[in-house]
Amino acid sequence: MSKKICADSKSVGQLLGRYERRPVILPQFQRPYSWDKSKVQAFWNDISLFRPEFESSPTTASYYLGAIVVIDSDNELLLLDGQQRLATATILLSALSDKARQLATQGDKKGDDLARDIQRELIEKTDDPVSYSLTLGELDEEHFKKVIKIDGAPPHDAKLRSHQAIDNARAHF
Repeated sequence: MSKKICADSKSVGQLLGRYERRPVILPQFQRPYSWDKSKVQAFWNDISLFRPEFESSPTTASYYLGAIVVIDSDNELLLLDGQQRLATATILLSALSDKARQLATQGDKKGDDLARDIQRELIEKTDDPVSYSLTLGELDEEHFKKVIKIDGAPPHDAKLRSHQAIDNARAHF
């Protein structure tokens, strides 16, 4: 029996957010995280160029992240294409959460709420036990979890090139 191919337009929030209970899992045959500073900067520039559109029409503005290809199953979304973009978006969300937490230490209560919401709504899937929205491949997952996924985690030693790329993207944001 053939599988149905379906193209849907979804936001990062719809794909990683709390209403999508299934985690996005990177298959083992996929390459490790590899975006260098120029690609991370291009990603940031593109998002920055979108800001005026969003500010003028926040309810209708739409940012195109690019095609994300997944195999949809009952308990997970197997990520075939879009790993670098989704991982970088998650790294950016983690950096935004840290910035919001920093604002909270300066007396901004809303910063604390924003940091909590980013963590609970976009980075984590469940809290008992904790599971996460995006799972990278075997070589990167443990480092990604320690540096990006754990709320307020301190930096860790980057041993592999992909770990250094994750850390560099995090530092960039």
